[in-house]
Amino acid sequence: MKFQVDQDYHIHSRLSPCSNDPEQIPENILAYAEKAGMKDIVLTDHFWDADVPTPLRIWGGFEVIEQSLPLPQGEHVRFHFGCECDMDRFSTVGLDRKNADKLDFIIVPINHLHFKERTIAADDFESADARRNAFVQRFWNLLQMNYPFHKMGLAHLTDGLVAGAMKDATFETHLEILDGISDEMFRKLFGRMAELGMGLELNVNTDRYEGENRERMLRPYRLARQCGCKFYTGSDAHHPSGFESGLRHMRQITEWLDLDEEDKFRPFG
Repeated sequence: MKFQVDQDYHIHSRLSPCSNDPEQIPENILAYAEKAGMKDIVLTDHFWDADVPTPLRIWGGFEVIEQSLPLPQGEHVRFHFGCECDMDRFSTVGLDRKNADKLDFIIVPINHLHFKERTIAADDFESADARRNAFVQRFWNLLQMNYPFHKMGLAHLTDGLVAGAMKDATFETHLEILDGISDEMFRKLFGRMAELGMGLELNVNTDRYEGENRERMLRPYRLARQCGCKFYTGSDAHHPSGFESGLRHMRQITEWLDLDEEDKFRPFG
C-alpha cells in the first residue's frame, strides 16, 4: 500500500519565536489535522533545556513549551507533545535526559547552520567545505548520544539552512554542500540511524525542485531507504497558512520517493 500522509510530526505554535502567531494555537492545529485526515500530529516548538549550558541561548526552556499542555484531542486524531531541540556548535543537544522522558517526540535539526558562533564557528561561516564537514560531524555525533531514538526524528535533512545566511549563497549552494557527501558516508550515517531506530523527516518545499536538482535533493532519502531508515512527514508549519502547502509538499515527496506504508516511521504504534 502506498504511503499515506496521515501524520504531521513537525508543527510549531505561537510559542515558537519564529511563529509568534496568535492564530497558531493547539485548537486550530487540531482542526487542520481533522480536516486533513491525520491520525497523529506532534507539537514541536523550539526548545533548549535550561539545564544545558550553551552559546545557543535563543529558545525558551521547558517552562515555555509546556504552556500548551494539556493538548486537545480529536475523535480520530492523537495530538502528541514534542519539541524541536537544536544542536549548538559544540554538538551539544539542548535536552537533558530527564526532560526527554516528558516528551512524546523529539526532533533534532543538524543543519541549522545559519546561526554564526551559535551553531557554526565564525571562521567557518562562509565556507561550503566547512559547512559540509560540520553537517557530517554533527550528524555522526548525534547518533552516538544516549537518547530515546525510538521517539526521535531528524528534521528537514535537505533544507537550505545548511547554507543559510552565507553571503554569496544561491539556491543551489545547499545542494552543492550535500553533493559533496559521498554515498559511502551517507550509508554509514543512515545505517547507524536505522540501527538506532530514529525516524527521518520528509519536509521539503517541492515547488522549488525539478529536473536534475530534484534528483540531487532526493539522493540522500533514496540512500536512507536502502539502509532501512523509516520516514515520517512534517509540515514545519509556523502559521495556519502553512498547513495547506505543507500537506501538498508532504504528499508530493512521498510520491517522488515511491514510498509504501512499510517505509513509515511509527513511534506511536
